[in-house]
Amino acid sequence: MTAHGRIDPAQSTGFIFQNCTVNGTDAYNVLYNSNPSAHKNFLGRPWKEYSRTVLIHCTLEALIAPDGWLPWDGDFALNTLYYGEFENTGAGANTSKRVNWSSKIPAERVNSYSVQNFIQGDQWIPESS
Repeated sequence: MTAHGRIDPAQSTGFIFQNCTVNGTDAYNVLYNSNPSAHKNFLGRPWKEYSRTVLIHCTLEALIAPDGWLPWDGDFALNTLYYGEFENTGAGANTSKRVNWSSKIPAERVNSYSVQNFIQGDQWIPESS
């Protein structure tokens, strides 16, 4: 699903998914359901050294592989990336078999990924009515 990359750990960038649904199209789901073991879908893999991807309160359907995240080029970036999940739901949200280099975001840190805190969205995104 994602391939985020940063080359500088001080860059305040990343992919943040909040209150979303991760699922296939109707046509893909027919293929997936006919032979689930032939289809492996992942939340992401590192593109560059300091990859950061976070999913918060998302619905992850069954097509997400239990390990959740995919390594890229051996162990490239596995010690410098941050992949986090917080209170996701759905058949693909079980984190018990996730790769050991992904994280469950602690409740006291999840707010750091809000629109206001991560991209200062309250300063430039107009309020909706």
